[in-house]
Amino acid sequence: MSMRTNVGMSIALSLALASCAADRGPTPGIEAPAPRPALAEVAPATESSRAMLERFYSLHLRNADSGVPGEILLDGYRPYLSQRMIGMLERARHQRDQAMAAHPDEKPPFVDGDLFSSLFEGPTGFEIGMPIRIDEENQRVPVVFSNVIPGQQPVRWTDYALMVHEESGWKLDDLEYGGQWDFATHGRLSDALPQR
Repeated sequence: MSMRTNVGMSIALSLALASCAADRGPTPGIEAPAPRPALAEVAPATESSRAMLERFYSLHLRNADSGVPGEILLDGYRPYLSQRMIGMLERARHQRDQAMAAHPDEKPPFVDGDLFSSLFEGPTGFEIGMPIRIDEENQRVPVVFSNVIPGQQPVRWTDYALMVHEESGWKLDDLEYGGQWDFATHGRLSDALPQR
């Protein structure tokens, strides 16, 4: 018998034994390896804080909403907002709805103005700056906003998005308002929203 035949028979025998072992299941006393996840089950790499803000503000400007987001709009914002921010916005919406029901002839809270920028009317454009690392789970990201309306003086300012890294990635947790004009919103977004 030639060497080539011996090698061929060895390979065939190895394949046959492997096949039999697979049919029998794992050998008693030896732990079977964990099944590998299918390619579709592998979680994608988390987006950067800048990418999340880019997507959030693109959506926000398209919606051009005023006041606290309604239930449907807030559902669209959930992937971009921290659990803390979602809770505050839900409480604000609840207060607004209660006030509207109790006093239908009066203006309720949280119905006017852009919550997510210093300008009451809201921006018409934005640029996301480079994140400033606070620690492993927190970043401060400059957002340069502009409001350009034909026939009016353009306005440009910088607010700071406070980002937190949660289990599902970077989320907008708060906003530091940076507008310098007289009627700009000042402080933080969380200052204007109910905490409990």
